[in-house]
Formats: sequence, C-alpha cells, structure tokens
Amino acid sequence: MLMSVCFLCISQAKPVEKLSRERPLGNIFDLYVPLSMLLQFALHNISLVYIMNLSHSMSHESQSILYRQSSEFLVELV
Repeated sequence: MLMSVCFLCISQAKPVEKLSRERPLGNIFDLYVPLSMLLQFALHNISLVYIMNLSHSMSHESQSILYRQSSEFLVELV
C-alpha cells in the first residue's frame, strides 16, 4: 500500500525548474555504489540476527523442543 502511494506521488510530481549542480555518478562500478550496497546488506543482516536473538530470548518455550504433536498451541514471537 505504501509503495503504491509512493508511485502515485512520483507520477504526479512536477518537473524541477533548476537542475542540480552536481552530476550523477557516471559509472555504476564507482566505489560508492558497491560500498553502499554492502553496507545496506550488512545492516539488514545484523538487524535480522539481533531481532531473531531478541525474540528467542523472550520465548517461553525451550528451544530444544521444536515440535511436539501432542502439545497445545502456544503463541511464539517468531
């Protein structure tokens, strides 16, 4: 839903009167692009691992028992 609102705002945007003083990057293999992508990848993975560890530490069930057929349904955080 949020993405559709973003695309709607972009499609209704007016052209800019004045161009930017700086030119965009001429080459996608510039150091800035892969470094930015690697840092984003690392940040997302670190946050995913942190959230997973946090949710496992707050879980009430033992982590060694993953599935018991005869047990009652318990709400898990993950």
